[in-house]
Amino acid sequence: MGNACAPLVTAKGLRWLRGEPKRFRSSNKVSRGFCAECGTPLTYEPDGFAPEIAIATLDRPGEVAPVIQIGLESRLPWFAELANLPTRSPAEAEKVATFFGNIVSNQHPDAPAAPIHLVPHDRGWPAQFEAERRELERVIGQWIAGGIEHVGSTAVPGLAAKPVIDIMVGVESLVASEPAKQALRGIGYQYAAYKTEVMHWFYKPSLSHRTHHLHLVPFESVLWHERLAFRDLLRRDPQIAREYEALKLELAKKFEFDRDAYTDAKYPFIQRVLSLS
Repeated sequence: MGNACAPLVTAKGLRWLRGEPKRFRSSNKVSRGFCAECGTPLTYEPDGFAPEIAIATLDRPGEVAPVIQIGLESRLPWFAELANLPTRSPAEAEKVATFFGNIVSNQHPDAPAAPIHLVPHDRGWPAQFEAERRELERVIGQWIAGGIEHVGSTAVPGLAAKPVIDIMVGVESLVASEPAKQALRGIGYQYAAYKTEVMHWFYKPSLSHRTHHLHLVPFESVLWHERLAFRDLLRRDPQIAREYEALKLELAKKFEFDRDAYTDAKYPFIQRVLSLS
């Protein structure tokens, strides 16, 4: 791990869901795994033993506490005194907090996407949207130019869906709404660089456990009109809604761990029914 210590957890029966990591043979006895996309150190893999996962790469590392120390003979002499070192002054701490508060990470957590799981329609979803709509109006009202819309399958009565509330907010432009990213962090939204040419996209509270997706979309754009047109079509045409639900159930089995493929595979259906409406 190239550091003074390496908090690790043994991973017996490890299965990679989004591709194997890249590996470097660091000695004649050990390989080390790295994320192939971002280079984050992931594993310490001694020959003949189960791989060890770097605890800090997990979504909730605070829940995985070390239970044993090893390699004490190689511990650096100053390591035990780290907790006694002075901290930054309040002014310095505030400056650093501001810097890190504006960072948007491009690194992948250990489980970038929760499995696709569709559930029967929940009559409570509209109320969940309304509660979130009021919170969004309070926090990012100054950047709203075209209203706040409940979109996606949770907005269609009777339709099975992932239990994630999709919300679309109309903004003047992506440039003008850039400051909203920081404001949204205060209510639990995390920004992700997804389809950045047409929207600002957020998830809440984490990629591996999502309750809300938020899309800041330029008002009156092609995407804005397409999302609303498809939602309204599903609401008024039960037959098309049933066909769409059947397609989603099929694709959810086929692409359980690949949300991008699942989303892309639905789009031809969406284009076809919109062209006929």
